Amino acid sequence: ADRFGRLDCAHNNAGISEPPVPFHELGEASWQRMLALNLSSVFWCMQAEIRQMLRQPLVRGRRGVIVNTSSGAGIVPALGQAHYTAAKHGVLGLTKCAAAEYVSAGIRTNAICPGLTDTRMVREFLAASPPGVAEAVRRTVPGGELGKPDQVAALAVWLCSEQAAWVNGQGIVVDGGGVMR
Repeated sequence: ADRFGRLDCAHNNAGISEPPVPFHELGEASWQRMLALNLSSVFWCMQAEIRQMLRQPLVRGRRGVIVNTSSGAGIVPALGQAHYTAAKHGVLGLTKCAAAEYVSAGIRTNAICPGLTDTRMVREFLAASPPGVAEAVRRTVPGGELGKPDQVAALAVWLCSEQAAWVNGQGIVVDGGGVMR
């Protein structure tokens, strides 16, 4: 905003993962860390972005667009990842609240829910998973192929564009069809 005079688009793309652990063994430190990094960070960024966008004049009836990265685990649970699943469900909740609250002010908010994408985080998660969990997770990927980061990024760019002007409050899954199972 200091450099260009306004904030037209923001993409909150926070995410960490940890090796899978049974729900009843999940420790408080892991729970708190996951929520802080995967949910609270998105909340704090959204607050700052919304404040900035509300100060801006309308341009073509709009003040700005916010895109959050949730996860396929925001739609269906991730095995051994109760804290990750809860955080990513929370990102969808924040997205919907902001979308409903600020659409009349000219701010649209949506979320992307990527499936297994070929990122360092996913590769490390799969490598650290017990063989049974890793194989079960891999079976959810249609065709057995991980998504590509640029496929997810293309959705973020589209959501920020005028072509998506009628899209608000949505969590759009981009996973090659894994969640449809």
